[in-house]
Amino acid sequence: MKKKRIILSIVFLFVFSFILSLQAFAYSGPPLVYDEPGLLSSSEKSELTRMAEELSDRYSCTVAAIFVKSLNSYRQIQDFADDFYDSNGYGYGSSHDGIMLVVSMTERKTHLTTTGKAIDIFTDYGLEKVEKSFLTKLSAGDYANAVKSFLSSCEGLLKQYSETGVPYDIHSGSGSYQQNKGFSLAGIIGSLCGGFALGGAPLRKQKKEMTTVQAKANASDYKTGSLRLSVRNDRFITKNVTRVPRPRDNDRGSGGFSGGGSSIHVSSSGFSHGGRSGSF
Repeated sequence: MKKKRIILSIVFLFVFSFILSLQAFAYSGPPLVYDEPGLLSSSEKSELTRMAEELSDRYSCTVAAIFVKSLNSYRQIQDFADDFYDSNGYGYGSSHDGIMLVVSMTERKTHLTTTGKAIDIFTDYGLEKVEKSFLTKLSAGDYANAVKSFLSSCEGLLKQYSETGVPYDIHSGSGSYQQNKGFSLAGIIGSLCGGFALGGAPLRKQKKEMTTVQAKANASDYKTGSLRLSVRNDRFITKNVTRVPRPRDNDRGSGGFSGGGSSIHVSSSGFSHGGRSGSF
């Protein structure tokens, strides 16, 4: 009986220590889901906050979504988003690692701001992908699912960078998002052999049926009638080649990613930020 009590005491202490260790690593900081206009229900906000906190803790990189009524005195949502991030103490570590989605309802504008290592993780090309994941839902007024899509898209890019050390970018390929469009050599040979086998039989049959046909020496022997060729010479006259340039899409959004990487600017607080603005 005494042994059982000792064992139970040890198990209890182990479980208690484990719970304390989890709490020690739990997110502690400004709210990761901020809803000034009251667009989310309490249950939606709680669920989204839990998702954002778990994601932020896992990758030591703040992931936050902020809804505000208006930009107040700010003319550009980029300036508002950067200052909101900096002045409210968002970000992990001394470099304030993190990404934040800011949505202003009056102006119908959005901005993704990044700092620290998140600038490298979320390239201009990657930010465009993140933006596409939630804009349609924002336009439809589906705010909770818009935030879920934002968090899910961020998770994909964070996971890729964590596992490979390579960000999702235009030159490095789409990483875990890239579809395999290659063909194996065995597959190509097999397809060719199959094609010859299926197409060869009908061709051999047609060739056999045409063995009675005899070739004529002159072209005039094949057709008679009103058409008469008085001169039978082949001459090369001229060549006319028309080249039409292929149109290119040069509109890459506010961030731009023609050269890959991340566009960087400095906020009024003196911190470096990456980012991308949009509207819905």
